[in-house]
Amino acid sequence: LALQYASWLSTVQLPDGSIGAPNGSFGYAFDTGQVIRGWVSVLPHMPELEAPLRRACDWLISTADPASGRLRVPPPGGDWSLGARGEVNEGIHLYSLWPLRQAGELLGERGYLDFVNKSASYYLTTADITSFDRRNALGHFYAYIQEALVELGHADVARQGMASVAGYQRRDGSVPGYCDVPWICSTALAQLAKVWYLLGDTERADRALDFMSQLQNSSGAFFGSYGVRANYFPAAEISWAVKYFIDAQLMRITRHFDATVSQYSSEIPAADGRAQSLLGHVGDLNGKKVLDAGCGKGRYSGLLQRLFPGADITAMDISPEMLKHVPAGIRTIQSGILNMPFPATSFDLVFC
Repeated sequence: LALQYASWLSTVQLPDGSIGAPNGSFGYAFDTGQVIRGWVSVLPHMPELEAPLRRACDWLISTADPASGRLRVPPPGGDWSLGARGEVNEGIHLYSLWPLRQAGELLGERGYLDFVNKSASYYLTTADITSFDRRNALGHFYAYIQEALVELGHADVARQGMASVAGYQRRDGSVPGYCDVPWICSTALAQLAKVWYLLGDTERADRALDFMSQLQNSSGAFFGSYGVRANYFPAAEISWAVKYFIDAQLMRITRHFDATVSQYSSEIPAADGRAQSLLGHVGDLNGKKVLDAGCGKGRYSGLLQRLFPGADITAMDISPEMLKHVPAGIRTIQSGILNMPFPATSFDLVFC
């Protein structure tokens, strides 16, 4: 499905390389950055996307201010208008810079990397990106900025920004859509939880996700906002709320195993009944490619390595702390079993 979406996006790319509004001709830097993010993630599976990816990156840079790196913004009073609250904080363009950096590394384009450094410096020094108490700080947009700061290596700045949000988190875990409203923005709550997990503040993140889980519709989706005078898609089930909820839940699982790594064993004896059950199915693995999916500390991988030294073993787990304990000589991949980054027929044996 991701590959279908990525392919479709290339058909709606404007001739100049940008991505615009539906049926529109104005290219948006933020939207283009989002598409770059998607294309970068699937480029290893779809090399034909390299040309549209390059066009998008080149457009993003060519329409920016060459001196400062400030990215293109819509005209005042237009699509970025928040009415009496002013305009959307330009700092959300930071979210377009990490995918541009990834593209530069994948494509070997030093110019992309240099631009990212210049543009990030501009927003870090000119935009108010750590104050949630500003009237134009919609939680959804504000969280884009905080996540981007972490991605770009400015976690210290993100901690300042999240400290500003923390002052508004209620005892039930919820956070208002703006600092001065009673209603909740569902997407913002999931995004903020994700950033709190990234920064190691699991207590606040858990409370935010627990509250959001109570809002989930029977369909599995969420309305855009909830509460008195809610006005951010209050009657629509929006896909981006689900996307960030999934992100945050996966991060919650990751952080749980990171925090409890000491409770898990690094070894399993060959005589253990579970090990015997596995060994009874596999036969001789020498010369075979093996994936241990959800490997933990790699106790099964280590056992197979000892019994079959000629096996080519890959150990995959969602927790980076778990992977630090996998025995030497075994390839490690950080990923969850819902998103295994391997093409079909990569292995002779997969076990979980």
